Amino acid sequence: MDWISAIGSVFSFIGVLVAIFQISKARNAAESAKASAESASENLQKNVAMINVSGCVNEIEEVKVLIRNERFESALLRVCDLIGKIIQLKSMPKRNGISEITEISNMLAQLGVLRDLLEKKLHKANTSINASQINNILSSISDDLNAWIGENKYLLPEITNDQ
Repeated sequence: MDWISAIGSVFSFIGVLVAIFQISKARNAAESAKASAESASENLQKNVAMINVSGCVNEIEEVKVLIRNERFESALLRVCDLIGKIIQLKSMPKRNGISEITEISNMLAQLGVLRDLLEKKLHKANTSINASQINNILSSISDDLNAWIGENKYLLPEITNDQ
């Protein structure tokens, strides 16, 4: 009977060792899954930021066309939308590997002046608008945003020159 107890003890000990090994493997798998999820989340946030900045650049081009065509009411709506989007970019969480948009406060100030000018034009028809000056301001903002895209685009492995 003693040998049955000894064999039972050996198998119990082996069972405990296997359980410890399996628990360790499960813990390592959970840590790996957590790291992968965090990495995927960070990449997603970077891609969303890139898409948002690209959208702002597109809206700037739309505003230029609207002003050139003297569609000031539509231009005002787009400028207000653009201000809201840039404010959202300003509050974007800081992430590793992606830089801040340094000129964002200046962009907001310039867009605020443009919004005021467009509102004045809509309320006072005889107010003149210098389309060339506005185009230069919008181009400057667009250039800053495009520079940010260029700085950060190649940090994201999912984005290629074709996109």
